[in-house]
Amino acid sequence: MIKNLLNVLKKTSMISWVTNDDVPTMFNIKVKNTNNEIIMIGNVLVQEATAEMNILHNYELKINKNNLTKFNKSLDDILTIFCNDYNKELILNC
Repeated sequence: MIKNLLNVLKKTSMISWVTNDDVPTMFNIKVKNTNNEIIMIGNVLVQEATAEMNILHNYELKINKNNLTKFNKSLDDILTIFCNDYNKELILNC
């Protein structure tokens, strides 16, 4: 399962996700596979409610492998990661 998830993430050029305020988008993505985590590192473009845009460099999204139960990539490129303590939906642009 980890190998398949890594393959999906490595083919992705941009990842977005929904927060309370906005939809940040990560680009220039590098995927690191450690013993305990899958780490996606990249630049994140965040548009504030005031229409101000910020770029966060070397932003990290982490998935703990021990908590990962499954993942599902839908036909419309929504990657849902199911973990023991949370679920996360990522919008992929391959």
